[in-house]
Amino acid sequence: RAIAGQRTALNLADVDKDELERGMVLAEKGVLHPTQAIDAEVEVIPGAKRPLRSRQRVRFHIGSTEVLARILALGGSEIGPGEKGVIQLRLESPVMAVFGDRFVLRSYSPQVTVAGGCVLDPLSTRHRRKDLSGVIEYLNELARSVDEPTHVVERFVSYAGGRGIAVGEVRAKTGWSDRTLRSAIS
Repeated sequence: RAIAGQRTALNLADVDKDELERGMVLAEKGVLHPTQAIDAEVEVIPGAKRPLRSRQRVRFHIGSTEVLARILALGGSEIGPGEKGVIQLRLESPVMAVFGDRFVLRSYSPQVTVAGGCVLDPLSTRHRRKDLSGVIEYLNELARSVDEPTHVVERFVSYAGGRGIAVGEVRAKTGWSDRTLRSAIS
């Protein structure tokens, strides 16, 4: 038995070591989905020499994975040192991420830590400028709800609007067990 974040060794029968690579995630089949667009809350370290700017290329570190990404600052064109803001990360390679996962951003070159953050919507879509105020409000509400599963589900459902959201999609976004998810929904 192992829980998220715990260091664990596994003996995987009939899996060649060449099929495995750093950063892979072990999960129940069909629950999690790879993503290349992540909405997140980020805090730029106070000692950063420069702000995080839209279209800036960064190194995104989540779990044991490093992927190159571009930033879209959703509340303006940049987030200054010591400031928090919401961003969209557009990744150059797919990763597995769930709501609440912590990550680190390093500058492309030289490799210096510039920010840290929390995944809010791991299965995001590209945002249109005309919709940004609603997206920013939605993400800020999610950031305030990190430790409250019921509120997280409410935010996902509310943001989905008339198109609705399937239970499986909420599970893919959160990685929660069926029991946690059902409890939050009820």
